[in-house]
Amino acid sequence: MKKGYAPSLLQKARNYIFRPGLEVLHAARVACDAVPVHSMHDPTEGGLINGIVEVAGASRKEIEVDLERVPIYKESRILCEAYGLNPLGVIASGALLLTISPSDLSVLQKALERASLPVQVIGRVKRGPARVLTMEGKRRKELKPLPRDEILKIFE
Repeated sequence: MKKGYAPSLLQKARNYIFRPGLEVLHAARVACDAVPVHSMHDPTEGGLINGIVEVAGASRKEIEVDLERVPIYKESRILCEAYGLNPLGVIASGALLLTISPSDLSVLQKALERASLPVQVIGRVKRGPARVLTMEGKRRKELKPLPRDEILKIFE
């Protein structure tokens, strides 16, 4: 084990660059061919949190998001915890945020599954001010953008 991590964990984490991969073009094409897509964003720097905030700002809509529904790979969770990083704030290349009509959801899910692409509903778009709301315990909280990508903490 290197620095307390099993070589298999580190190798799997390294392989994420290839599988699932960093490109989102294929997923974007599958989605656009399947349903009318309202918005699309590759949340790279600043991770998923900044990506969702950017979508809300660009669309001038309110987005309610359930951060508990966001899938995080075990390897990512372990390494982020070890370095004190929020996994939802680290570079998220390979992820693709989409907004669509709720009535198109099942069609999109089937198309992505046929293409062997994972999909997870994490929120909904509503009329309202450009902001992102999430639940913290029993209270609604506005999700603010992170000032910088969490991964940069490693270099401090």
